[in-house]
Amino acid sequence: MNILDYKKPAFWISVVVIIAVIISVRGLMINLPKEQLEEKNISQNQENHLIGYISKFEGDKTNATFYLDQIEWLTEDDEERLKELNINTDDLPNGFYIHNPESNTTYFETTDETQYSIVELGETVSIKSVAIEEFTQYLSQYSDYSPPFRIVTKDGYVQSITEQYLP
Repeated sequence: MNILDYKKPAFWISVVVIIAVIISVRGLMINLPKEQLEEKNISQNQENHLIGYISKFEGDKTNATFYLDQIEWLTEDDEERLKELNINTDDLPNGFYIHNPESNTTYFETTDETQYSIVELGETVSIKSVAIEEFTQYLSQYSDYSPPFRIVTKDGYVQSITEQYLP
């Protein structure tokens, strides 16, 4: 056999590659089993509880949008997590520690049914329900710092925003 007479097996390589691609695509297109689909839908309908700092809160009398810089609120009960972070319980003078190693924000939208609550200081500390206008005005008093807020979401929308009391 002369090297100059050698012909590439391009046709057969092309056929094998095409068959491999078809099998791969077919495998990726297979539907999830019914149980997994139902489980996925359930998790989308569950409430999500987050805590973080609110920024760029903008809206009207019914709806608003904002960004949340999620934090981790740790207390003495979170012994295992405190150990992971090398935080001593002596570093919790008020009984909590705010862990926020990164400033990544997530976009959220409220609805006309979102409930707003702020901390009301007086002889005792209480949580006060307010309308969106009062909540917006309350947030505007914070320019460099904002207290953390607990956010509850469901179906992609904010159900409630409650200020976290800081002793």
